[in-house]
Amino acid sequence: QCGLPVSCDDQSRFPWFTRIFVSIGDEQSIQSDLSTYTSHLAQLNEMVSGMDDSTLFLVDEFGAGTDPRTGGAIAEAFLQKFLEKQGYGLISTHYGNLKDFAERNYGIQNAAMQFDPLNLQPTYILEIGHAGGSYAFEIARNVGVSEDILLNATSKMDQGQLKYEDLLMKLEAQKNELDHVLEENKVKNAELKTVLERNWTMKKDMDQNKVRILREAKDKAQTILKEANRKIENTIREIREAQADKETTKKLRDDLAVSLPKEVQAQLKAEEPDLDLEMELPEEIVEIAGEKPLAGDWVRFRDNAENLGQVIELQGNRATVRVGDVRVTAKLGNLIKVVRSKAEEITTESVITMANTNRISVQRKASIQQELNVMGLRVEQALNIVERFIDDACLGGLKEVRILHGKGSGALRSAIRNYLNTLHRVNSMQDASHEAGGSGWTVVGLN
Repeated sequence: QCGLPVSCDDQSRFPWFTRIFVSIGDEQSIQSDLSTYTSHLAQLNEMVSGMDDSTLFLVDEFGAGTDPRTGGAIAEAFLQKFLEKQGYGLISTHYGNLKDFAERNYGIQNAAMQFDPLNLQPTYILEIGHAGGSYAFEIARNVGVSEDILLNATSKMDQGQLKYEDLLMKLEAQKNELDHVLEENKVKNAELKTVLERNWTMKKDMDQNKVRILREAKDKAQTILKEANRKIENTIREIREAQADKETTKKLRDDLAVSLPKEVQAQLKAEEPDLDLEMELPEEIVEIAGEKPLAGDWVRFRDNAENLGQVIELQGNRATVRVGDVRVTAKLGNLIKVVRSKAEEITTESVITMANTNRISVQRKASIQQELNVMGLRVEQALNIVERFIDDACLGGLKEVRILHGKGSGALRSAIRNYLNTLHRVNSMQDASHEAGGSGWTVVGLN
């Protein structure tokens, strides 16, 4: 109201006071026959008479100047009246009954200036919500009052009040310690938040780099594999067309090794594979126009004649085709059925594989197995292995193979047999004999 700057939020609201009552200092007067307490009571009485809900009152050492017991009782009665009048004010006091009154009644609240009980120094911080202690004995000890006087004073005090003051002091010390710990935790939490945010950013960058590196490695691996296969196929074609002798074959093999990508050369040199280019060569691949491909047939793609694959599943006018280790879905109109005479033999004899490290090896398959164990595998994983197993068996000229899938719930057995039913190369399937494993095995007859 005086126009002085106020430290507060810009949305704060202040009441408008029409009266301000102040009782601070000593108003005793010999001329007016007023003692300290008498003048204090006169001021309090004037406050009660003129107080309403737009009044501000400020009272220092409420009820002081007379016997604490009677002074405290009269001060409490005045405080009750102030509360009924709904005035606004601040009162300082050391009377315990006034502190208790504030704890029990709505509309009035205790507050205390913090005090450091260890160093016996004020902190000049106002804390609202609890009553403070007087620290009379601690302050007396700090200014040099002898211990025998303090002990004598302690013996004269009400023990309940003494315990109350001691408890307040301990609570104050614990609160100060807790405030210190909370402040430290606040700082540490801020530091931890910064570290977590930095780690999250690093993880996100690492995940993005991982995806990029894997994608680049996969693209590079496919390029290397495609180039190696192309050069090997060209070399085989040259040998077949020229009906080359051993010297020519050796020269072509040396030229092939030099022309292969460096990654393939290094692996071939390290493992010294047996790339037998003098094996029986494949015959021409013959296209059969106008005939719809079936599951198991070999096909070419109209838009990419170099790709050769095998139909593994038909769904309406679309087919799933296996090209090497990759499965693609294509329209039947984009597929041309072909007949391969001995191309499969090359697949059986020589295989180009690539590990996750992008290393390429060329090796010969030793033999065709007549039994396969897929027990404990997931259905999708087992079907992929069964598919290759049947391909190898057909290419190797086997007429019968056995698949161990176990009994269990029967789900794996049903999935395998449903898949085998889609293959025209399979002409029969049945359980093994009781002594040979029964329904835990499937005996497959091949064309």
